[in-house]
Amino acid sequence: MKNIYNKLVRDKIPKICEEDGEVPRYYVLSQSRFRQELKRKAVEEAKELLAADKSQLKNEIADIYEVLLNLAKTFGIRWSEIEKFRQEKNKKRGSFEKKYFLVSSKK
Repeated sequence: MKNIYNKLVRDKIPKICEEDGEVPRYYVLSQSRFRQELKRKAVEEAKELLAADKSQLKNEIADIYEVLLNLAKTFGIRWSEIEKFRQEKNKKRGSFEKKYFLVSSKK
């Protein structure tokens, strides 16, 4: 049976496929394609997080975190810069601690 994935996978996945008796077909992405696929992977992982139950949350959050770390690295952004932006945004716009759900707004 042939499984079609057409997606970015973690580094050890081809080896794991081989160990499972499969013959993986894969190639190494260019830097620009890698950046594009990391963004797609972030969306994929966010969808998985949305569908996750409580027992799966740690796993899905870890996946998203790994993708975000790699996105920052591939774009040459230090994680400390992201943390600085996060803190500045919290000062200006707040966090999510109050659990507000905005229904509408008008002038």
